[in-house]
Amino acid sequence: MLKKTLKRYPNLKGFKLMPSSSGAMFSALDKAIKNKEEIIITGWMPHWSFNKYDIKVLDDPQGTISAPETITTIARKGLKEDKPEAFKVLQNFKWDLPDINEIMVKLSDNVDPKKSS
Repeated sequence: MLKKTLKRYPNLKGFKLMPSSSGAMFSALDKAIKNKEEIIITGWMPHWSFNKYDIKVLDDPQGTISAPETITTIARKGLKEDKPEAFKVLQNFKWDLPDINEIMVKLSDNVDPKKSS
């Protein structure tokens, strides 16, 4: 899939695909940013890296990578009747990517969520 992406977009010419673990990828991202070097990663959202670094999502009008994903709240059958207050909280719970990313960066930095504002 990524080899196809590199071939389809002329502006990515010269970039080399380097398979690695997620940890190695984010280590390379950190190093490239500190050295002011260009890098492309195969990141995903939500992810802490979007709050920690000034990174952008590249457009993929040819759809070579993947379609956007969603996060959905689910509950067991009967929760609405058994615990209407809990069901209402879940039904009304909404957060956006910046909020999720902010929480994820705090967790990646080992910040205790109970003590974080």
